[in-house]
Amino acid sequence: MLHPDTYRALKRIKRIEESGEPLVTLPGELLRFTPHPYLSAGADYGIYSPYMVRQGVRTRLLRVEAALRRKQPGWHLKIFDAFRPLNVQRFMIDYECRRMAGERYQQSYDRLTLSEQKGIRAFVETFWSPVTDETHDNPPPHATGGAIDLTIVDAGGHPLDMGTAIDEMREESHADYYASHRSEAEKTCHANRTLLRTLMQQEDFVQLPTEWWHFSYGDQLWAVNKSEECGCDVNASYGVIA
Repeated sequence: MLHPDTYRALKRIKRIEESGEPLVTLPGELLRFTPHPYLSAGADYGIYSPYMVRQGVRTRLLRVEAALRRKQPGWHLKIFDAFRPLNVQRFMIDYECRRMAGERYQQSYDRLTLSEQKGIRAFVETFWSPVTDETHDNPPPHATGGAIDLTIVDAGGHPLDMGTAIDEMREESHADYYASHRSEAEKTCHANRTLLRTLMQQEDFVQLPTEWWHFSYGDQLWAVNKSEECGCDVNASYGVIA
């Protein structure tokens, strides 16, 4: 797996050849986190839903779900988040900046110094892709319909222990964080993350190095990984959905 900084640098220059594949709603047989956390925070999805993906992503997710049930009867994928319009991406970045200002400094983001604000935003944007002037050519993965955040739940509906919660912004959330940790609890977390990654990779998804829960297909993150694997130039097929 490439270093996160390498991904970011290569992603920026990956060309997008938009396939025109439609955005579709995930089927009800795939479990969902409800209520959806970003909707609860006040994000406005307009005509869209956070449980929408490109058609190719939907097809592959259903095959992952079937493979998981064959391996562990009664276990399921559980979807946290999928499509995210650009306005929702901006809203959630600002939301996390405000939340962290209270957590770090016990005051509102607007009352922080410029240096403090920049520090918080820089940290948040290591987990949340920024929306910038170059977004059309380098969109956040979720804005393409090619990215999915998910986990696995057991037969009782309990999420497997992955070591951190989804969207938890700390080093322990990095996909391979527990690979070199040797306590029994840490071994379990690593094994659970490995199970999820293996199942997703079998259907050609790639994992974001900084987030164990985030997988992509068809976007620039995916194209970077596929290019690295084959030693050739693979273009992205999903661009931003306005």
